[in-house]
Amino acid sequence: MWNGTSKKAVFIARNCASRSGRENWVRELSRRIGVDSTSSCLRTRSWPLCGGTKCSKIAVLKQYPFYLAFENSIEEDYVTEKVFEGLEAGVLPVYLGAPNIANFVPRNSIVDASKFQDPDDLAAYLQRLLDTPDEYRSHFQWKNEPLSADFQHRFHFLNLHSDCRLCRWAFSRKFGFKWEQPRQAPDLASSERVHVTAVQDTIAANAEEQLERARRWRQSSVHQGGVSEFIGPGSRVDAPHHHATQHRPWNRRERRGGWGKIAAAAV
Repeated sequence: MWNGTSKKAVFIARNCASRSGRENWVRELSRRIGVDSTSSCLRTRSWPLCGGTKCSKIAVLKQYPFYLAFENSIEEDYVTEKVFEGLEAGVLPVYLGAPNIANFVPRNSIVDASKFQDPDDLAAYLQRLLDTPDEYRSHFQWKNEPLSADFQHRFHFLNLHSDCRLCRWAFSRKFGFKWEQPRQAPDLASSERVHVTAVQDTIAANAEEQLERARRWRQSSVHQGGVSEFIGPGSRVDAPHHHATQHRPWNRRERRGGWGKIAAAAV
């Protein structure tokens, strides 16, 4: 099932001065089941090559039955990409980190190191999984079952790109809307909904202001004889204004879009 190494687990991290004490867990597990460390922290193996170039991280994880997804800190809700990369690679993440990790992953999809007394206890369980393949595969049963309603509700917002969620958050902060964490969106039905009208009024006022500025600019330019700068030399409007305005061709030219285009560009 796994190739490229005789070790049972892989650990990938650069910071060897973690707040979680993960380095001690890795050292102890390495003595009992064998751990390859392929990054700068506790390195025991160079980064593998795939076809002459460095493998992707997912490709490296696929070479092992277990991935030690150990966080730098143990804090509630502090869940980084590590555990999700293990799930993506199709290996079994052994997780050390957020106490509420169960809220972030499918049921029985990981091994939570915090549930074991010490590294010895954890190593014994991991070895048992290797000795009983059916028990190991039971941690992947979630792939064949519907995700719980609670899990789907919690991560439904991921259907929307993070850039869009950031814009929603900025809009909510700017105009004082309440922020709905589960939906990752402003609560437009809240008492602050009056701001929606305020935003619309602001947009309308800005548009009207730009139109008025264009009108004034047009009128000022014509009266000051500055039209040749915009329409071009050699035209009938090179003459002073009191002559130019008497020529119907100039008026027709304006109607054909000369000043209309300039005014439109200024809006």
